[in-house]
Amino acid sequence: MSKPRVHMATRRGGVICPVCGQNSYSLGGVHPQCSVESADAKRKQQLRSKKQVAAKRKSKAAEAESRAWNVKKCPKCSAKLHIRTKNCGCGFKFFAT
Repeated sequence: MSKPRVHMATRRGGVICPVCGQNSYSLGGVHPQCSVESADAKRKQQLRSKKQVAAKRKSKAAEAESRAWNVKKCPKCSAKLHIRTKNCGCGFKFFAT
């Protein structure tokens, strides 16, 4: 019994892609998809940091709004009114007499 032969298709002197580390088939030495990925990496990082900053601002604003003791919300139109307001502009009355 002999072992089955395994053929390894390798190319001597082939160019290795610096991004993914595999043999490159392109003349420049970098796969097209790898070059696009490396070119977009900086832009993706900038977008990610902008989203994080926006999320922090949003959470701070929501936290400040939730701590406001002198504001109440109209159940009918969701308007934010001062706590002593008895009638909303939409016609809702907070205190029925």
